[in-house]
Amino acid sequence: MRNGEFFGEISLVYGCKRTATVCSAKYSTLATLTKKKYTEILFEFPDLELHLKNFIYKYNDRMKRFILKGIASVEYFQGIGEDALHDIMYNL
Repeated sequence: MRNGEFFGEISLVYGCKRTATVCSAKYSTLATLTKKKYTEILFEFPDLELHLKNFIYKYNDRMKRFILKGIASVEYFQGIGEDALHDIMYNL
């Protein structure tokens, strides 16, 4: 990760368990954001969640591609939007 990057946003946005593990090889400064505080921030900045989702949509890891391909292969889910696909994926 680089300066200013973050992790844990998927869990905050979708309410799922963590999807990654991060290990620091050097000195790092970290902060935590609880779900309660995140909800309070959304009240003040409602566009934040959309920005985070757009960031999440751009992830291109192997596991995400695999899961989305599996969901998309189900006829019932064909033609649904990206937001709904991600909701399904992170709530499985």
